[in-house]
Amino acid sequence: MANKKISELTTATALVGTEEFAIVQGGVTKKGIIDNIKTYFNSFFITKKAIVTNASVTGTFNLDASVTDTYNLTLTGNTTLALLNFSSTYAEPMTVYMFGNFAVTYPAGAKVIGTYSTTKTNQLVIEKVGSTTFITVNNYV
Repeated sequence: MANKKISELTTATALVGTEEFAIVQGGVTKKGIIDNIKTYFNSFFITKKAIVTNASVTGTFNLDASVTDTYNLTLTGNTTLALLNFSSTYAEPMTVYMFGNFAVTYPAGAKVIGTYSTTKTNQLVIEKVGSTTFITVNNYV
């Protein structure tokens, strides 16, 4: 291998994560494994979480960003939405699908674009930019 160009090497099959590679770190040549690269890159992305479905929502309902980024809710009474665990520096948008012939109260200070429909399924996209929360409401059949 020492006398071959990289282009002359045999093509690798599917990687499993334990393969070694050379890296220069702090001026010293060291070895690493493919899983090290995967861990490094994964640290930059937010992991998608399971959709939370609740068929009986009334009163105050906590939309918790540490639990999921997608909710599917059926309102069975007037509901006040509260936001929990949204990052103050960056928050991936949260999507909430809601249906129900009841009033919805949004978090204080939220900038709401669109109107909740009591006869259609609604998609709320919630984004927090700095200290401002934006909620876009889309209505579907």
